[in-house]
Amino acid sequence: MHPETPDWFREVIATGLARLVAARLNYRPTDKGEMVLTAQEWADGLYNGINPKPSQAPEILKAFGTLAYECVDWPPLGKFTEVWDQVQRAVPHPPDPLALPAPPLSPEKVASIERARENFFKTIRDLPSVCGAGTVRDAAKGIEKKTE
Repeated sequence: MHPETPDWFREVIATGLARLVAARLNYRPTDKGEMVLTAQEWADGLYNGINPKPSQAPEILKAFGTLAYECVDWPPLGKFTEVWDQVQRAVPHPPDPLALPAPPLSPEKVASIERARENFFKTIRDLPSVCGAGTVRDAAKGIEKKTE
């Protein structure tokens, strides 16, 4: 048993496998111990492979229903992933919820941003004269010389 496989997923897989057993497929697990091991292997093997969300539990059970309908013999694990892909293509998925817009800024915050912007541009405009240069590039060269 892998610790990262969540209990909700183990329960869904066990329910799906029980449906397959009830369908009386050939070569199905015949005793409780074999069924427990099968459920553990399927849950652990599928969890990372299909990356499910709890909201997809009905879709997972639908895939098991499709297996029960299509198969005569007990299906290998890989057959589930084929059916899962079919179910995923058939089920419409809602888009991810959009992020909420940022809350409006308070008048104090807007004024603070404006002051910071004005100070920034004033500093940039005054930079050449502070360094005794004619352009910002000349000012940058002057600063480099002073720091050497």
